[in-house]
Amino acid sequence: MRHLIIFLSIALLGDAGAAVSGLYTYEINPDNASVTITDYPTNEIGELVIVDTLGGYPVTSIGGNAFFQCGSLTSVTIPDSVTSIGDEAFSNCSSLTSVTIPDSVTSIGTSAFFNCTNLTSVIIPDSVTSIGDSTFSNCSSLTSVTIPDSVTSIGDSTFSNCSSLTSVIIPDSVTSIGFLAFDGTNLTYSLVDGIKYLFSDSYAFLIDGSSASGALLIPTDVDGKPVRLIGGAAFFNCTSLTSITIPNSVISIGAGAFYACTSLTSVTFPNNIEFTSIRDFAFFNCTSLTSITIPNSVISIGAGAFYACTSLTSVTFPNNIEFTSIGDSTFYQCSSLTSVTIPDSVTSIGDSTFRDCTSLTSIVIPDSVTSIGDSTFSNCSSLTSVTIPDSVTSIGDTTFRDCTSLTSVTIPDSVTSIGSEAFFGCSSLTSVTLPYNFAYSIPPNAVPIYTFDRIVDALKNDPDFIAAVAQAMLAAENNSGFATKEELPLVEQAGIDQVLADPASYSLATSDEVASSFTAGQEDVLSDPVAYDLYDEASIMEINVATPLLSMTNVENQAEIEFAIESSDDLQTWTVDERILRTVEGQGDKYFVRVSAGAPYINPSVLVYAHPTLGDILTNAEGYVLYGFAFNSAGQDPAYTGSSWNFVAATATPEPDAGVTATLAGATFGNVSGGPWLTVNGLPAYTYPLDTAPYQANGHGSGDVWFTLNPDGSLNTL
Repeated sequence: MRHLIIFLSIALLGDAGAAVSGLYTYEINPDNASVTITDYPTNEIGELVIVDTLGGYPVTSIGGNAFFQCGSLTSVTIPDSVTSIGDEAFSNCSSLTSVTIPDSVTSIGTSAFFNCTNLTSVIIPDSVTSIGDSTFSNCSSLTSVTIPDSVTSIGDSTFSNCSSLTSVIIPDSVTSIGFLAFDGTNLTYSLVDGIKYLFSDSYAFLIDGSSASGALLIPTDVDGKPVRLIGGAAFFNCTSLTSITIPNSVISIGAGAFYACTSLTSVTFPNNIEFTSIRDFAFFNCTSLTSITIPNSVISIGAGAFYACTSLTSVTFPNNIEFTSIGDSTFYQCSSLTSVTIPDSVTSIGDSTFRDCTSLTSIVIPDSVTSIGDSTFSNCSSLTSVTIPDSVTSIGDTTFRDCTSLTSVTIPDSVTSIGSEAFFGCSSLTSVTLPYNFAYSIPPNAVPIYTFDRIVDALKNDPDFIAAVAQAMLAAENNSGFATKEELPLVEQAGIDQVLADPASYSLATSDEVASSFTAGQEDVLSDPVAYDLYDEASIMEINVATPLLSMTNVENQAEIEFAIESSDDLQTWTVDERILRTVEGQGDKYFVRVSAGAPYINPSVLVYAHPTLGDILTNAEGYVLYGFAFNSAGQDPAYTGSSWNFVAATATPEPDAGVTATLAGATFGNVSGGPWLTVNGLPAYTYPLDTAPYQANGHGSGDVWFTLNPDGSLNTL
């Protein structure tokens, strides 16, 4: 048993790694030749020309959140030494009217100018190749944008809710436009059959087809310009769209382009050598789609591209030597898919690619594949056999977990690692071919049981399988003097009888001796806790009262309190596991601090996040925003159990952070497998798959039924 004691010390120290020059806080970069600005006072006003050197080093980066909520800055000039602008670098600078970005900048981070509500215009230099997600989102005064010819992609929600934006010139160089990139703007679109288009000098871009229904033939050109691409989420939730024919002029389909088009039964892709990819979640939850032929020009399929296409029965992959990988979750929950032939060009199959394909009975994995990801075929409950080619070197965690119909599997000599629970729950597995070289790392003098333990760790659910593998391995090594499988029960019983007859000769203690020693040990510690570096309650109170004060008179009028967490196996030798620093601000000429011992810290599983536009909302421990569904009722099974919104795994008693006043619990539901799932005030909580990073709230207000949650658990309808 390991014991933990917290030792407290106080030191007058500054923040490690950070330096201050004037109003700027900065850090030296790993190259030791340049710096990044990390902080600037939020109460500074007026025009700002950012310096190009600090501490004798050139400023090459504006760090994430560096000027966050500098609400009184009116203009910013960035020096030409800077090459990158970090995430949320100028977010919520609500008085900022203009910004000068130099030609040296090559990347602008996510939400870099989010909610700069007075920014009227911006010129992006031709050194920039991509504009990140939500970069100018909520810039409600922005009227014009110049996008240079160097830009090839515009991210998700990049200009969303720029309500004054009336015109934008997109360069010919752009090959992808992200999810809801221009949502909530006042751009003037060209309308053809109710579908909205924007233009570059040479091309047309399909931005919004939300009114589409029936059989749709996208035109080859609009106003004499070829239709170049389909933007992200362009046909989002078009539930009446039944078929789509995409012209040969199109080279790109954006992420989530046909998300939740539940009546879509067929898709005709362009025959165009420039059409090389199907992006993330492009056909997510297209539940009526029955077959897909992916054109030979395609070299990559994005994560979740056909996720939850529950009627999909057949897939034809491209015949293209550059098509080398199938992305994560590509065919997750395609529950009608019965067979798949993967082309010889594929070298890797991603995580959860065919997970929950419950009708899949056979799979041919070509000998080009070298790795099979985590959970790739998990819960393919109709899969009866699989042959893994001798090109494969690794099988991931839970790869074939719960394949309850799987009866045989052949693992080739090339495999050197099998992940945790790779065949867990394969209750019908009776025939396994496993090479002896799987145990290469076992020392020559190790007993066989050590080898068996390695196999049990990977294939731990079938005792008959374990015994069969053990016997095969022993035979392969020509080991003599071991019992056969049939003899093992007799040998085991003989060993048990021998030990029970004389436990003392094996240095074993009886249960009475163990109980007596346990009691004696407790009495030893309780009678003299100080001898074991332990303290009773009275001693701890005395320590806290006797020496809690420290007078601090340093120039900065600050101190850092250091919490040193130490652990021990023997109560004699202690090792520092973690040091936690907290800065304390002084008040007046002198300031005193009392440090008291407390209970061990427990990481909260639900926290409060101050969202810049939605106010205080709830997130999970990783920062992903939690949502509620308007039609759920306390005490009942969830009204929504679709795959496009995820339940949140929880313990039986989830831990709330300070500020969370809602009642949290872990619950199971009659109409949802698994659990326990997080409930807030008795209602299930959800996360949104298109929140691709912590603190995003892209699902808020979706369909007027999905909302973020207030700290008291109520729906946030702002």
